[in-house]
Amino acid sequence: MFEPLLTQIIAIAKDAGQGIMTVYHQSAGRVVLMADQSPLTKADLILNQSIVSALARLTPNIPILSEESMEWDTAAAHAVVNATGGKVCELSGETLRYNKADLHNPEFFVLGNSDGALLSAVQRCL
Repeated sequence: MFEPLLTQIIAIAKDAGQGIMTVYHQSAGRVVLMADQSPLTKADLILNQSIVSALARLTPNIPILSEESMEWDTAAAHAVVNATGGKVCELSGETLRYNKADLHNPEFFVLGNSDGALLSAVQRCL
């Protein structure tokens, strides 16, 4: 059921990855430091826009969060998702953890309470 969508998402990621290499080879990749002192390059911005645009076209009814996040950015929303029967997962399928030494969140996704089949499909693709 979800495999065709996941195949398209994987293709978007691969296309973006190949396209971004052009940007890296064309410039020295001027770096700007964000408020938390993490680097942000022109390539990062182009890659993000490419992926977000492609995902928005593919799934216009699904919101996209494409920003680094810290534990405090997601904890309250995570509690709401849990209370409504959903799940917030790391890419491994494990529940997003808190109180880690590094307070940055890893990549994660959110599933509603009826998305068990989607979680299984994602895990098969990883």
